[in-house]
Parts: sequence; structure tokens; C-alpha cells
Amino acid sequence: KRGDALLILGSDQRVAGILTDNDVLRKVVAKHKDPSSTLVVDVMTRSPRFVHPEDNSLDALSTMVKGRFRHLPILSKQGDVEGLLDIAQCLSDAISRLQRKTQRQGSEARGKSKEELVEQLLALM
Repeated sequence: KRGDALLILGSDQRVAGILTDNDVLRKVVAKHKDPSSTLVVDVMTRSPRFVHPEDNSLDALSTMVKGRFRHLPILSKQGDVEGLLDIAQCLSDAISRLQRKTQRQGSEARGKSKEELVEQLLALM
């Protein structure tokens, strides 16, 4: 699958880092390094933050917004890779949750636009 981030596993099969399109742009392209001779280990983000499958999508979104990154590994309690979130997935899930919540709260909240929901969401962080 085409994507803009890769999880890099160490010899122990645990996450050693993450390589994103932003890493390549800032650490290879912008510095005029030769991509064919640049090692992944030299440009990846080491020991990235992560969430567990049972963690709330709002917490994951908040972690990404505060940390100013767009990707977040999902690791089991044992440290096994279970997935990779991107900020668009978390934002979409958070907006859906807010829409459901506001629909339960009554008609005054039902007419809110996605922009208003995003503002409400960001206020929660």
C-alpha cells in the first residue's frame, strides 16, 4: 500500500523508529543528500511516541497535535505493532464522535458545521 510513513523495526521486532515523508524532505532533500546512499537509520525519527489499541482517538489526536506529528504507531501492551494511525483518521473519528454526541444533546447542536465541531474538538485538547 502506498503511504507516507513506515515503521522501522529493530532486530527484536520492536519499533526502533518511524520514517515519514517529512523526514525525507527535511533530512535528505533539503540537505541535498544522495537518497541512494543515505541510510534510513540516519534520517528516521527514533523511538516515536505511540498509543495502545484501547486508547481513545481523542487522546491519540491530542498527542499528535501537541507533538506536531501526523503519524502514531499503535502498539500492544507487549510492544507488538498493531497498526499506524494518521492524523486524518483520528480527526475523522473525533468529528464523528462529536457529531454523535451533539445529536444526543438536542436540536441546538445538530446544525453545527464540521468547522464548528473541529473548533469544539480543539477546545477539548
